[in-house]
Amino acid sequence: MGSVSADAVQFVPLVIILGFFLLFTFLIGRQIARKSGIQNLPSTDLNVLREGETLLPTLPGFAAFGESARPIRLAPEARGAAIVVGVFGVIGIGLGVGCFYRLAQDVRFTKEGQTAMAMVQGTDVSALGKGGRRTYRVRYEFEVGGQQYEGSGDLPSYTSLRNAERTQQVSVLYLESDPRINRPTEARGQPVAIAILMPLALLLPLTVFVYSLRRDRELIMKGQLAPGRVIGIVSGGRKNSLRYYYDFADAAGEVRRGSSWLQKYSPHGITVGSPAHVVYLTDDPTRNSLLLALSWRVEPIGN
Repeated sequence: MGSVSADAVQFVPLVIILGFFLLFTFLIGRQIARKSGIQNLPSTDLNVLREGETLLPTLPGFAAFGESARPIRLAPEARGAAIVVGVFGVIGIGLGVGCFYRLAQDVRFTKEGQTAMAMVQGTDVSALGKGGRRTYRVRYEFEVGGQQYEGSGDLPSYTSLRNAERTQQVSVLYLESDPRINRPTEARGQPVAIAILMPLALLLPLTVFVYSLRRDRELIMKGQLAPGRVIGIVSGGRKNSLRYYYDFADAAGEVRRGSSWLQKYSPHGITVGSPAHVVYLTDDPTRNSLLLALSWRVEPIGN
């Protein structure tokens, strides 16, 4: 009986993981089904779109872009996003420079590294946060050509640290051309994948944001305004945002479909069936957006 109970307990983690996997699959499938259902809806009648245009507020400054238009400016939401992604970008650039420097040092150690025995001057054990990864740091002093050099670095394990404390010696690797650049021989080099992926992960939001700004700038500077109507709203994909699907009529009278992201708590009160301003490029109507979703704003002429 006890053996059966032990076997059953072993399956509990597997059942939990399987449950999360099925829940995740269900949620993803439901989102795909909702998007597919909206995208397969019949196109909104052109007359309905034209009628909705009379319910939209007039935008006297929009149709007159060019010399008579006032300079565009970032929307309040975009300004906040610019600060956030800017911070991530600065961190990413700094991290990238640091990783590149470490990779360059690893290459130099491989090509011209020399080893020496150093006298341990002190050790330290620290953790990154409560229950975080521990680091084992050692400080040492060694001699090259009759001259003393100091250094410090991380050892890979507590065993290595204990051996250094017990023998009061540690093997170090130094550059023959400049012994001031040194590290413990056991210290791990910078993994190439981490050196590339970590800065990219922090720079990716900045890259996406800049691309979005350029796209929205082109739309608001060269785009045409068209009457549209919201046909569906789907959540998920972006934190605190909803994806709005809409139909709009281009200058040729053809009904087209597009989608844009807006904040969940947008004060504009757009719901399914609401008329909306849509901006699109006349030479490529597939590039379009809800006017409210653009990162740029322009004040009406005369204000």
